Amino acid sequence: MIPRLLVALLVVAVLAGLIAYSELRTEPDHVSGFVEAEDIRLGSRVGGRVAEVLVEEGDRVRRGQVLLKLEPYDLLEQRAQLRAELAAREAELAKLQAGLRQEEVKQAEARHKQAAANLDELRTGPRQQEISAARSRLAQAESELRLAQRTLKRVENAAQRNAVTEEEVDQAVEKLTATQSQVEVRRQELDLLESGTREEEVRAAEAREEEAQQAMLLARKGFRTEDISEAQAARDAATASLAVLEKRIEELEVKSPVDG
Repeated sequence: MIPRLLVALLVVAVLAGLIAYSELRTEPDHVSGFVEAEDIRLGSRVGGRVAEVLVEEGDRVRRGQVLLKLEPYDLLEQRAQLRAELAAREAELAKLQAGLRQEEVKQAEARHKQAAANLDELRTGPRQQEISAARSRLAQAESELRLAQRTLKRVENAAQRNAVTEEEVDQAVEKLTATQSQVEVRRQELDLLESGTREEEVRAAEAREEEAQQAMLLARKGFRTEDISEAQAARDAATASLAVLEKRIEELEVKSPVDG
C-alpha cells in the first residue's frame, strides 16, 4: 500500500514540475528584417581590357589576393627600354666617378701631338724635296703613258692584219686608260704642292689642334665636377621614370582590399 502511494506522489511531483516549467519558460523573440552586405568597389588607376580573372563568384578571398589582371599592352616593352637606359646612365656615372685610365690619357696626348705636327707642316708649307719627288712621280707616269700609247698603236696595227686577238686589243686600251688616270693624279698632286698651303686648310688644322689640346688637358685633369653632377641627375631621372612605370605595371593586378 505504501509503495503505491510513493509512486503516485512521485508522478504528481513530476507533473507539477513540468507544469511549472512550462509556465515560467521565456519564449524566444521572433523578428524579421534584411541582412545588408557591404559593397566594396574595386578598380585600378590603369585603365584597360581585362586579360585574366582569377576568382569566381562566391569564392572566399584574402586581403591582397589578386582578383584579376589587365592587359599590359606596351608597358612591358617600355620597362625594358627604361631599364636599359638606367643601366647606361649608371655605367656613365661610374666611369666619370672612376676617372680616366692612364692609357686613355696617353692616347689623348698622342692625338694632340699628331694634330700639332700636322699644323706645323701646313704652316711651313711643302719642302723642296717633296716638290721634287712629286715631279719625279709625274714624269714616271707620263713615261708610262707614252709607252701605253705606243703599245696600243702597235696592237691596233697588228689587229688589222689579224695578228693579235681582240682580248689583246682590250688589254692595251685598259692599260692606256689606267696610265692616263695616273698622270692626272700625279699632276694634281704636284700642282697642290707648288701652290702651297691654303689659308682655310691652316685654320681647319688650328681648330683640330685646339680641340685635341683641350681633350688632352681634360684627360690629364680628370672629369669635371659638373660632368659628374649632370650624370648623377640623368641617373636619378632614369630611376624615377622606371619607378613610375613599375607602379603602373603593379596597378595592372587588381587585388582584394579585405578578407571576405
